[in-house]
Amino acid sequence: MGILRVVISNLSYRKISSILTTVSVSIGVVLLIAILIISSALRQGALHQTGDYDMIVGAKGSASQLVLSSIFHYDVPIGNIDYEIFEKLARDERAEKVIPLALGDSYGSYRIIGTDYTYFADQIEEIDGILQEGTFYKEVGDVIIGWKIAEAGSLGMHATFQGAHGVDGVDLGDDGHDHDLEYRVVGIMKPQHSADDYVIFTMIESVWEEHHIHGTHTPFYHYRDDSFIGEDDHHHDDEDDHHHDDEDDHHHDDEDDHHHDDEDDHHHDDEDDHHHDDEDDHHHDDEDDHHHDDEDDHHHDDEDDHHHDDEDDHHHDDEDDHHHDDEDNHHHGHRHDEEKEITAILVKSQNIVASSTLRSEIEGDMQHPAQAAFIVVVLRQLLNLLGDGMAVANFLAYISITIAAISIFISLMSSMTERRKDVAIMRMLGSSKTKILTIVILEALFVTGLGIVIGVAGGHALAHWAGIQLQSTAGLYVNALQYWSGELAIAGIVLLFGLLAGIIPALSVYKTEPTHYMHE
Repeated sequence: MGILRVVISNLSYRKISSILTTVSVSIGVVLLIAILIISSALRQGALHQTGDYDMIVGAKGSASQLVLSSIFHYDVPIGNIDYEIFEKLARDERAEKVIPLALGDSYGSYRIIGTDYTYFADQIEEIDGILQEGTFYKEVGDVIIGWKIAEAGSLGMHATFQGAHGVDGVDLGDDGHDHDLEYRVVGIMKPQHSADDYVIFTMIESVWEEHHIHGTHTPFYHYRDDSFIGEDDHHHDDEDDHHHDDEDDHHHDDEDDHHHDDEDDHHHDDEDDHHHDDEDDHHHDDEDDHHHDDEDDHHHDDEDDHHHDDEDDHHHDDEDDHHHDDEDNHHHGHRHDEEKEITAILVKSQNIVASSTLRSEIEGDMQHPAQAAFIVVVLRQLLNLLGDGMAVANFLAYISITIAAISIFISLMSSMTERRKDVAIMRMLGSSKTKILTIVILEALFVTGLGIVIGVAGGHALAHWAGIQLQSTAGLYVNALQYWSGELAIAGIVLLFGLLAGIIPALSVYKTEPTHYMHE
């Protein structure tokens, strides 16, 4: 107890020097602890946000921008890709999970994202597990909101609103005007501790409807169901048959009318016995002479005029009622389907080989231009950039701690010079060299230890504040109110700096002979 009293008395004697040294240590520790927490939390948050997806597909451009805008909801989307890319991937057995995302609209500072329930859960029965209130969206215009939006009071249950084109105040080509579709909040999500806490989610059809695109979306797993695929193929076959039947009807009606007129004029014999012969003989003669001439003239003219007129009328009617696709691509499907677009696709592949082959095929498809990026690779690049900044901050922190250690050393050496006679008296009164050495080292450790305690508390406070900013901007959750592995190592390293700073002055006192100073 006597030694501690002496230590505190000595530090009080050098009050200003002790305070400045403690502050210097604290600043270094604050930086080191805050950097440790933020960098660790960012890595964990990045992995949590990306889930188990290994690839993202989107418009050609910056892969980093694609990941940031689609996964972290931070940057501006690059553009859209054809919905057919999703359908193709949904049918591909090499892709275990395929999740579409439709971005581009917002409400205030909150993004509106269109997707289906597979983004949140593997089974529809599990979807209520993500909600703390309400139900999942089922109709066009229904939305569920992140809990942070509800907490801020921006929107609540049963609230209605209209979205605007663009995100983060950046217009994406539609003049940033409000849309006509009225959204209604039907559910509030539980805390996800991710960027999703700040997002408004709805079905993809809602986003399409906002942009006057009429179509339906089906989750990927339906494409793996044979009955669904058969139904889908049958649907397209019916459309093909209907289209060709219409065309054939025009052609055969003209041909039949003309053919039957000739047939009526030329043969009314016993149809049961001679119909085929007469028709074959006479029909081939007349039809060869008359039908071909007429058909060449009449059919081509009629077909050209009638078919194109009908097709033009039919085409424009369909355009008014449905979509505005090209005629060349319309013959085997709905026009509105061909204008359906999405912003990105999250893909979980069977294995790395499947990922590589899928990526090559997607980027090699010239008909549907898109890029496929490995999420882990992009994240590593982003974290490396972040790591460079963290390295600089760490360097500055260690400089601060080194300066603090030098301050401790100078302070103690100066103190020892001033207290030589005091030390000599203590030695003459029976204090051992070991006791004097202990007092000096404890002074250095006390200043350093106090700086560490203040620095750790300050580092957590700084990380918590930074975490709030990261949550509101990038949706990354930083839990600064917990212990992070590495904090003890930082405290130990800094304490070692303080110990080394106190050893040299302590050794100088340890070697002091009291009689030498008593004769001065």
